[in-house]
Amino acid sequence: MPANGVFLASYTNSGTITIGRGNSAGSPDKADLAIASDGAVTFGDNPISRYSSAINVQTGTSYTLQASDNGKVIELGNASAITLTVPSGLVAGFNCTLVQTGAGQVTLSASGTTLRHRNSHGKISGQWAVCSLYHRGSNELVFAGDTSL
Repeated sequence: MPANGVFLASYTNSGTITIGRGNSAGSPDKADLAIASDGAVTFGDNPISRYSSAINVQTGTSYTLQASDNGKVIELGNASAITLTVPSGLVAGFNCTLVQTGAGQVTLSASGTTLRHRNSHGKISGQWAVCSLYHRGSNELVFAGDTSL
């Protein structure tokens, strides 16, 4: 039987893997990390340290978001206007940060999706403006941040 404080992993029939400190009963006492069968990860109220986002730099005048952009910072930089297409099929919970690094204004274009903004904005406001995009399900995305009409 492991001593208290030893890290243990357990697996449930629902497909959740839990990693935590062991207790005298030989099972994780506190979940330090849990990975559900759907890929969702929880950290047991522990802080995340040494985390950084991957950066996807785009320098053309058009770009279509990809599933692989989930959690990334997308830098969009060109002297001319840029169209950022937001396609259908991104997973619920998809999120990314958008940064306009060039003078060309970034306009979001919905393709089989609905973009929501509290003021009906669809553009990033200018160079060095930062926005976020969050997929809330049913191909509906929320666009927020330093935006303009």
